[in-house]
Amino acid sequence: MSVSLAACPNAETLALQERNRKTVEEYMALKGPDRIEERLGLFADDGMREICSTRSCLPERTVGKKALREKMLRLQKKWADFGYSDVTIYRTPEPERFIVECDGHGLMKNPMFTDPHEYENHFFILFVVVDGRIKLMKEFMNPMKLDQAFWNPAPDRVM
Repeated sequence: MSVSLAACPNAETLALQERNRKTVEEYMALKGPDRIEERLGLFADDGMREICSTRSCLPERTVGKKALREKMLRLQKKWADFGYSDVTIYRTPEPERFIVECDGHGLMKNPMFTDPHEYENHFFILFVVVDGRIKLMKEFMNPMKLDQAFWNPAPDRVM
């Protein structure tokens, strides 16, 4: 059995990886009312956001800055001051790919109720960043926690 080792990255590759990582760090750190425009500024014009943990088990894709802006504005109406904490960014051998593990928290505004209530979840997010701009953000989380935020009880057992 032969084992091949990956080549050590050169200085140019390491610099590219660091530049792309800074984009991910900036995205994850953004908070406040201006975060939508600031986050959009980090996406490529044809960037895509994909939520993979949906009730239908099919990813929900949003492609392009115009569609991303519309989606983020709609989401902002439901999620008050949503932010990420305990963020860990993992590098991969590819300078364009990063995996983020973090917690998300904020107030959920359910239209069925007058008062917002706390929402939190644990996330894994894949970022593909090309030349400092996000081409793909693919998000995974526990969909049962999201259901609970909408006051849909989770089953006691899945199987």
